[in-house]
Amino acid sequence: MQEKTAHTLLGAFILSALAIAVVATLLVAGRGYDAANSQTVIMVFDGSVYGLNKGAPVAIRGANIGQVTDIRVRLQHADELRLWMEVEAVINRAAVAAVADGDATLGPELINSGLRAQLNNSSFLTGLLFVQLDFFPETDVQIRAPESDYFEIPTIPSPFDQLVMDVNTLNFRSLAANLQDTAEAIRALTTSDAFQQIPENTNRALQTVTQVGGTLEQMMTELQPQLEATLSSTAAAAQVAEQQIPLIADETRQAISQVQQALESVDRAAANAAQFLEPDSPTLYNLNMTLSEISRASRSLNSLTRSLEESPQSLLLGRPDEEEP
Repeated sequence: MQEKTAHTLLGAFILSALAIAVVATLLVAGRGYDAANSQTVIMVFDGSVYGLNKGAPVAIRGANIGQVTDIRVRLQHADELRLWMEVEAVINRAAVAAVADGDATLGPELINSGLRAQLNNSSFLTGLLFVQLDFFPETDVQIRAPESDYFEIPTIPSPFDQLVMDVNTLNFRSLAANLQDTAEAIRALTTSDAFQQIPENTNRALQTVTQVGGTLEQMMTELQPQLEATLSSTAAAAQVAEQQIPLIADETRQAISQVQQALESVDRAAANAAQFLEPDSPTLYNLNMTLSEISRASRSLNSLTRSLEESPQSLLLGRPDEEEP
């Protein structure tokens, strides 16, 4: 019973959406445009225009400024046959406000600024399309009806059409061949002897790791007593050092104090020496007098020595009297 009610509500919602779309299309189609305030334009599309009907809105950034008046198939006979869809629309100039003294007519300056037309869905339920105008300055300008009497607005594909075009450009046969080659390469890899030996090699590696782990555990067990002894010795040395450091610090302070006292004594001795060596110092004067006396005594001693050498008997008889002249 609940499933039947849900289906009924869904059908009613779809019928309501269709009715609203039809009423909106009829209202738009019944709207007339003054020839003096309207401009006829054309747009040529590459893809399908299924869902675009006469009277469909022409909007620029969501604002309705016109409607579709005709849809035609355009055959282009050139190097190759091209089939395009030509859409004719009328633009209401009254819906486009001109700035300053500008003209509300769509012209080449807007095309140069990037004005393009594309088809968008007005409703995903109904599948109806409308013409959306917007600015895409990075796209190329493609004029496909230069001989037309009406102003042509270049077109660009909608995001969905662009996706379809990108998918169509894919080379599925080449992709399938590449996938097949990849699958064969994977199969050859998985069936090779080296790949088959991976589990055995992995087990060997795990066994080696296990053996290394056991060896390391045994080594740690053997080294644990030595490590504990080393740690104990280090702790004892640290304790001794902690006890000796204050004594060493005291002895160092005493040595520094003695060095400072010795430096003070040297300073005092240097000051006294400087005082003794001054030119007017009494000590220096007495020293000079003493040296003079010593010099005179030395000369007298030298004279006596020469006299004794010349007259040794004078030591007993005395010096002879000098002859009178």
